[in-house]
Amino acid sequence: MGGNLTDGMDTGRVKEVAGQLNTEAGRVGEISSNGTSQAGTLKENWLGPDSEQFGDAWSDAAKALQQAQDALQAYSKAAIQQADQQEKGSGA
Repeated sequence: MGGNLTDGMDTGRVKEVAGQLNTEAGRVGEISSNGTSQAGTLKENWLGPDSEQFGDAWSDAAKALQQAQDALQAYSKAAIQQADQQEKGSGA
């Protein structure tokens, strides 16, 4: 179908984008893990209320990153399911 769709779905392209979304979800997870590790290092080497505030802020950021990762994975899965349904429905 490639590029000139007026109705329907280019299932190959949708699955490609879904794969890219899943890859980006993995990257977000890596960022979260690396950030958490670095925040732990800071906590060991930085004492006081500013350190605690920074740690709390990172905790909030890590939660937001996890939510972003979960959303990307969910969108990826949904796109693949839609493409599979389209292929099944059209006999592709």
